[in-house]
Amino acid sequence: MKASVILIVFSAWLSWGFGSYHTSGNEEKAVIHFDSTEISFGKTTSGKTITREFYFTNTGNIPLIISCVKASNSSCCASFDNVPVLPGHRGKIIASYSNQSHQGIKRFWFAVESNHYAGAVMLILSGEIITEK
Repeated sequence: MKASVILIVFSAWLSWGFGSYHTSGNEEKAVIHFDSTEISFGKTTSGKTITREFYFTNTGNIPLIISCVKASNSSCCASFDNVPVLPGHRGKIIASYSNQSHQGIKRFWFAVESNHYAGAVMLILSGEIITEK
């Protein structure tokens, strides 16, 4: 009995997980396609604010609606236009990091939550912060 329940739960989990990514060719969906999901800011000195833009295209067939962008660090923030991006149109997310006293190689993640068919998309802002000589 216990094995049957485990098998049923496992089967349901598999069908839910894999089934959510299979779509038919005529299904309406929003698809966010970034030019790049990782941008390096190179080397910079501490005490500066670093800002980079992540550009994307809605390659789906319904409007793309970004609900929020969550940063991995309290020193990071992101902004975006709070309007639907029509199919075939482009948009951007502006990611910033305010670096006051941190040093070394850094990687910051930004989770883009939207109606994208496959869920959240992760963006990475990376680089090295050095002390000024």
